[in-house]
Amino acid sequence: MSGRKRAAILFGVVALLLLTTVVGRVWLGWGYIADNEKILDSLPVPPGAQRISVRSHSYSSEELIFIPPDGWGTLATYQAPAEASKDDIVDFYSSRLSPEWRYCVTYVNTFDLLTRETGVVMTGVSFTRGLSLVRIDILNMTTEGPHRFDISVDHERDFDTCAGEVSQ
Repeated sequence: MSGRKRAAILFGVVALLLLTTVVGRVWLGWGYIADNEKILDSLPVPPGAQRISVRSHSYSSEELIFIPPDGWGTLATYQAPAEASKDDIVDFYSSRLSPEWRYCVTYVNTFDLLTRETGVVMTGVSFTRGLSLVRIDILNMTTEGPHRFDISVDHERDFDTCAGEVSQ
């Protein structure tokens, strides 16, 4: 094989690797997701809780295929110990992450169609540090069901998740 042919093949391989890396980091979120997972892996885990899944998804204000996503959210689901309550999980993270992280407890208004009663239910706690967001969601921690909680991470969020909530 001639030197020119070998150089052309080498150039083609390098160009393909570079293109794959750029597409992977920008459109597939490899770097963004890796940064989210660094934060996720640095978080404490309540005693007895086990991570059962991690997945990431893109989000975008544009729905054009030729424009890369605005960002990526990473969601981890944990199996909580049977004796852990929703308050235990919120208290665990609130005591371990503050004061380095600013946090707010999140709530949702409820309405019971049968009784016509309104109420308020705690949904979890959100933490911010710089542009980083960590949300602990306890809605799936039911005594009859799976008793799971979720942690979502976005290292570069562009909104204030604690606006209108009780901040600490």
